[in-house]
Amino acid sequence: MLVYLLKSGACLAILFLFYKLFLEKENMHVFKRFYLLTALLFSLIVPTLVFVEYVEAPATMTHTVVQQLAADSDNVINVPAALETDILDFAPLLWGIYFLGLLFFGITFIKNLFQIFRRIRRNPKQISARFTQVLLLEKITPHTFFRYIFLNKKKFESNEIPKEVLLHEETHARQKHSLDVVFVEMLQVIFWFNPFIYLFKKAVKLNHEFLADHAVLKNNIDTTAYQNTLLSYLSPDSQKKYQPILANSINYSSIKKRFTVMKKQTSKKSVLFRSLLLLPLLAILLYGFTETIIIQKEAVKNKVTVEQKEGFQEKATAEMVATHNTLAKKYNLQPKEHRIIPSKDLEILEHIYGLMTKSQKKNALSFPECPPQHSPIQEGATTDQISEYNALAKKYNAMIRKNWNIRIKHAEVEHMQYIYGIMTDDQKTDAEPFPDFPPMPDVPTPPSAPRVNKGEASAIPPPPVNIIEKDGKSTIPPPPPPTPTPDQVEKYVNNIIETQEIIAEEKVVELVGGGVRHNKYSQPEPPPPPKSPLDHVIEMAKKDAVFYHEGKEITSDKAIQILKNSTKINIDTRRSNSDRPVVRLSSKPIIIEN
Repeated sequence: MLVYLLKSGACLAILFLFYKLFLEKENMHVFKRFYLLTALLFSLIVPTLVFVEYVEAPATMTHTVVQQLAADSDNVINVPAALETDILDFAPLLWGIYFLGLLFFGITFIKNLFQIFRRIRRNPKQISARFTQVLLLEKITPHTFFRYIFLNKKKFESNEIPKEVLLHEETHARQKHSLDVVFVEMLQVIFWFNPFIYLFKKAVKLNHEFLADHAVLKNNIDTTAYQNTLLSYLSPDSQKKYQPILANSINYSSIKKRFTVMKKQTSKKSVLFRSLLLLPLLAILLYGFTETIIIQKEAVKNKVTVEQKEGFQEKATAEMVATHNTLAKKYNLQPKEHRIIPSKDLEILEHIYGLMTKSQKKNALSFPECPPQHSPIQEGATTDQISEYNALAKKYNAMIRKNWNIRIKHAEVEHMQYIYGIMTDDQKTDAEPFPDFPPMPDVPTPPSAPRVNKGEASAIPPPPVNIIEKDGKSTIPPPPPPTPTPDQVEKYVNNIIETQEIIAEEKVVELVGGGVRHNKYSQPEPPPPPKSPLDHVIEMAKKDAVFYHEGKEITSDKAIQILKNSTKINIDTRRSNSDRPVVRLSSKPIIIEN
């Protein structure tokens, strides 16, 4: 942050110095307005730009240099631990001062806005097509805020305000100078500690007066008379205490400088020269205040390794193996295709794994493999994915912390692993820690069936026998029947098939009365088809039924005609107290109430 502020301040200083030397006194006010606003944005954005340069990595030979330092070497430097505690952290104090200033200038900005809006609301106004003139009782200098022109009511009604003054203020409103002022004031609230913001604000408001003066003089107003009018508003009668900071006032800033610029004429060649002179300046600032990162395209794996050890270490320590197992367990839980290991953790894993002996590698957790990186840029997880991950991780972490009986859902764990794998390092830092799930229990090996070699005595107990007690006597049930032979099974199946064929045969018996009787296994006759709606209505008409259509009583002929014209008619038939059927017809669904 400090580097950014220094770069931004230096950039503002250089651009403001260029404006004072080459642009301020020139009659090119529209270009100056654009320059001042662009310079502010340029100075705030350029220090944040980062350019990436990819270079080919030179091939290097592999050398391993091992230096064994004696335990009693004089090169060991002991740094007192107390020195670390003597360093004061000024960051909280500076941030506190910044937020106090931000609060003060923010309240001042809002207060000025409310002051202007209160004047607009409480005072009489004259509204025209493009401007609104607010008439105040205070003795004030004319000033403008957006389309509102603030004037003294008494002078305006008596026509004491000169025409060129009104034209001056209308130019402020027409060219929307208040947008520039509000923008700079907002930057001042955020960067209140930067003195160049105040200098730019003063230059922007002065250039607004140049623009308004130029517009007045273009309307055939005498220059001398206009200058005398400006001088008249510098009298003690001009009460500056009534002029808001956010408004454009006719008597703003140096009148002498405004008179000088009024008389000056800038040639087109001069305008072109100063515009072209700005281009190399911007290029220098862009080169000097941006950051360039050099990235090697393909680093050659051959590298020089310099190790300094107090003694030759034959294997990794127990603490190292424990660290390796912790990291390996963490990243092995992630799906391989979405696994991302930060470079810091990867270096620790590789270092410890390189020190481990074969037996240590065999007993330790497997080294987490990383998939090939398709792109060096990691976009990270979305906000919705992070929310889903935090909810699941928080649930499982609470179970683990409270030693609950954990019921782990495989689908949820895989979803968490996927989201955690695509998170950036910053997202992982801000998110819930990945749950430390207990290891899956090993599947128990089923016991082998006991076997007795031929000729040996069996130690296997006999199966339990269900003893049946009846009439006070205990009897052992007979053994189950033996398994049927294939011939017995075939005979049993054939008997079933023959029985089914006999049942399925249809036998017709003639009765004495000429009727026909089927055997008891015959199927019943199907029911008659239902009557059509039209036949039903005709039958009800024969029974002298009362017909209703959409709640209105109709004749039976009308009901029959409706059924003939439309088949999408709902029918409800009921018996009334008079035993005459009531038939209701409706094109809408009929709700039957109990």
